[in-house]
Amino acid sequence: MRTKRWGDRTLDIDIIFFGDMIIAEEGLCIPHPDYKNRDFVLRPLKQIAPDFVCPLTHLRIADM
Repeated sequence: MRTKRWGDRTLDIDIIFFGDMIIAEEGLCIPHPDYKNRDFVLRPLKQIAPDFVCPLTHLRIADM
């Protein structure tokens, strides 16, 4: 629980993908809604899983 707005987080995990699952619930969206706009996410993904296909866009990571 945060005691200060914009303060340190106890734990923050961004789940980019979970296989080919698509989840859209309050507080949880998988695939992460903004992963494709974050170079610090895409660059490592291209190295470790270039052929993975996003279940929403149907694009390979290598092609993003």
